[in-house]
Amino acid sequence: MAPSLRNQRGSLLTHSGSAKLAAAIHSHYQAQNLRVTSRQIAETANLPVETTLNILYRQQSCDLNQIKSLFRAFDLKLKREDFETFRSEDLQATPTPPEPLPVGFGRGDLLMEIKRAFQGDGRLVVITGMAGIGKSTVAQALIGDVGLREAYPWVLTVEVQGVGLALGAIARQVLGEAITQETQRQGGVKGLIGAIAAKLESKPCLLWIEGLTLPLSDAVQQLLNHLGTLPEMRSRLLLTLETLPPTLPDQTQIIHLKGLALPPTITLFQYWGVPLPTDADHHCLETIHQTYQGHPLALKMIAGEIRSTPYNGNIQAYWRDYGYEYDLPMAEADRHGAGNSEAMEDLGMHDTVPIAALLERASQRLAQEMPLAYELLTMGATQRGPAPVAGWQFLIADLDPHLQAQAFETLSDRFWLETVMIHNAPHYRIPSFLHTIILNSTAGR
Repeated sequence: MAPSLRNQRGSLLTHSGSAKLAAAIHSHYQAQNLRVTSRQIAETANLPVETTLNILYRQQSCDLNQIKSLFRAFDLKLKREDFETFRSEDLQATPTPPEPLPVGFGRGDLLMEIKRAFQGDGRLVVITGMAGIGKSTVAQALIGDVGLREAYPWVLTVEVQGVGLALGAIARQVLGEAITQETQRQGGVKGLIGAIAAKLESKPCLLWIEGLTLPLSDAVQQLLNHLGTLPEMRSRLLLTLETLPPTLPDQTQIIHLKGLALPPTITLFQYWGVPLPTDADHHCLETIHQTYQGHPLALKMIAGEIRSTPYNGNIQAYWRDYGYEYDLPMAEADRHGAGNSEAMEDLGMHDTVPIAALLERASQRLAQEMPLAYELLTMGATQRGPAPVAGWQFLIADLDPHLQAQAFETLSDRFWLETVMIHNAPHYRIPSFLHTIILNSTAGR
């Protein structure tokens, strides 16, 4: 019979014991002129990486023999003052789930600015910014806002799939399929533009159009120009796209979206399961934030890696392995102007290259550490649209159900997937920027 959990005991290093072990590890690898990683430490002690980190960073009680093995690997003898022993239940605490953060957290001032524009004379707001900067998140916060929904109870979202299909997609949402076909048959593009404008002019609609790319089709440009000439319009339009169109109506309010500030980033990391109890933890996060200029998708992917096995939320353990990576974008900025924020912007934090490099490295690590999850990710990238959990697991249906579930959970826990509610049921998809990176990386194989 397995021993009762109540009778199990585990050991945890004291602070002095942890410091002694850390010093010995540093001395060992410094003598060999090697950059130390968690995997190297674990291999030296012949222990799993997760167990090694649990011991070294006092994250979880471990078997005393494992602690002794780690000490011996670095020519240390474990002494009684180096550890404490606990019953398992003494260390087990049920964490309190954090209160959910509102959609668009960290963008409060911007959301208020756009709401005031919509409630005033601003009939068109255009949000631009690099991929992954949070344009869609801001839009989702706006269309879910109670006050705006009261003022504009008819809420529509149009996701454009191609330049030539944009006007038709807008018409089908605003007019309905049957009216769109009939109007197009009788009046062509000009008839569709007039019918869409008439509906938006007379009915209080909040219309979000995403996925437009430049150059805009002539039909969409004509629609925007026509809406700008209307003396009154009860509807409000929200456009999200990476690059600002060269021509927009005079009433347009333009928002160039930038990264998140540091204070909301700290809150988000803690919400995502990365506690920051020490000044050293905060320093790591400050460097991450500065390096990627608060880019929300980059921050979330980094947090996803830190909160998962083997780091389990320990940002310093992650930093030991990958902190050197954060010198790469900063070194490039130094060559362009001393590494200050202006140089980073000139270098291209409006450009996606540094972010793409970060995400490519993360995908490579996923492929090495969790090959089945990576295989599921690459298979999912070839599918169209979001799918429920069962749809994702079907892609690897020939494997054991437990392995299917484990692979999906890995992607979800590491934030490789985002949730979309369809008919009140959760569906999952790869964020568009990640989707592009994954397809490009698999195409290059």
